[in-house]
Amino acid sequence: SKGTQGSQALLAYEAAKHAANADKLIQDFAAAKDDWTRSALIAAAADKPAEVIPAALSSSSPESLSNFVSALLPAALPANAEKLITACANADAKADPVKHAILRGIATSMNEAPAMSPALTEALKKLLDQPSLAAATLPLVTKWDKGGVLAAEVKAQLDKLSATLSDNAAPVEARVSAAKGLVAVGGASQEYVVRALARPEMPAALQSAIVAALDESGGVEAI
Repeated sequence: SKGTQGSQALLAYEAAKHAANADKLIQDFAAAKDDWTRSALIAAAADKPAEVIPAALSSSSPESLSNFVSALLPAALPANAEKLITACANADAKADPVKHAILRGIATSMNEAPAMSPALTEALKKLLDQPSLAAATLPLVTKWDKGGVLAAEVKAQLDKLSATLSDNAAPVEARVSAAKGLVAVGGASQEYVVRALARPEMPAALQSAIVAALDESGGVEAI
């Protein structure tokens, strides 16, 4: 019953608040069977997001933690942006779902660019070099790298994403990821996606994903 679920969620919250261990919070969230308990665990972790989010990157079941991380991110930003991006750059590939949640969440919620320290620059470069993460990293680099330190890497990745989007033989999932990355970067990259949308051979699933990405970014009027 809802009453029972609420009581269990309250117990989960109380237990989690007293457990200082970030790993325990993450294990409990991954094992949670209902939204009440998940919400309670998010609330319990809200005062230590900079500790819990990096721990999620080393979890044994990262695929179940994207929503957990996305919910905690606003409380960690902007103060911990560099720490979280560096953690993403150094985490195993199995944590890619959590990295995507972190990178997209930072791109969406941070308007002010942090200082491009050598550590942050190196972390972003490392993420750009990973094909599965380049599309999620590009919007951050194009917004933050005012000095153009990573301009060559950005151009190379934009060229790759454009080629993937136009490649009819590429998997639809890869083309969707490329389109989302280009739309998020904006400007000429977004215009390229809009032009690609008009091609008759464009799969319906890819068209839908592009329209949704444009709508989300406020670029749907460009169609």
